[in-house]
Amino acid sequence: MPAPSERADPAPIHDLAIVGGGLLGSLLALAFARLRPDIDLILLERGESFGGNLLEPIILDEVPTDCIGLIDSAIVKIWQRCFVILPDSCQYFGDSIALVDPRQFHLDIIESLPPERRRTACAVGTIAGQTIRTSRGPVFARQTIDTRGKARFDRLAFERQTHYRDLKLDHKLEAPVLADFSQSQANWNFRQLFPVDDQRIIVVHWHREGRFPCARAAHEESTSEPGRFDHEIGPQRCPDHLASFPCMLLYALRVASSASSLASPNGAAIEAVFSRERRWLAQRAEALFELASMAQARAGATE
Repeated sequence: MPAPSERADPAPIHDLAIVGGGLLGSLLALAFARLRPDIDLILLERGESFGGNLLEPIILDEVPTDCIGLIDSAIVKIWQRCFVILPDSCQYFGDSIALVDPRQFHLDIIESLPPERRRTACAVGTIAGQTIRTSRGPVFARQTIDTRGKARFDRLAFERQTHYRDLKLDHKLEAPVLADFSQSQANWNFRQLFPVDDQRIIVVHWHREGRFPCARAAHEESTSEPGRFDHEIGPQRCPDHLASFPCMLLYALRVASSASSLASPNGAAIEAVFSRERRWLAQRAEALFELASMAQARAGATE
């Protein structure tokens, strides 16, 4: 195939192509479009819309300053408190948690990028040098950010479900539970609970592969109900400790902030950003498991 400059009817060569227009790709595109208008980018998505369709929670104080404007229009709910349920206690935090609807990002992309710089129903095949083969013809870009698979992590997995108040709880859930270890077993998993409204609760299950040093034996069963608060111990207020938790939206925003701030967003620099932020998210989840492990050890010492 002749070089782009040798074609009779040359297609434009973009500075940057972003492959994948889900949560991560859409926020990257919006960050570059708004913070780096000097970069000519194109966004390619195989589906019919950008952004995704799953409501995403985030701690507002943790949003990178330069990315606050990326989610403002997509916030649909804000809670002013949250909880973490450990094996021996229930801790209360006064952090503001926002619920973000990523479907708004589709509208923001359409507003921020002209039609020639965004494509849906565009499946990407091979990427070789400056040439990207797609189901809608070749695309040419000096640099490519491929976001596909960047939301999967070694030894850490998660799945999300929306329950329509069919989830049995022994209390009225009015604020998010950022980590519920009340039913963790030997594989050490925890749940996050986000009460959207009177009918819906978003439940995210995080799972850590492998056995944890202080985890309870596999045959032991939790006697507490999911999401139960231990009323004998009671909520413990910890105002000086930020309720940090693994968050896919925050991961995407941190990637977008770091990538768009690069003087030259080349492939190696972008991959370094992805590697650093993936380690950050995994370490954040690991810290929660460590916290629960210590609480489990304390609970065992008092028995």
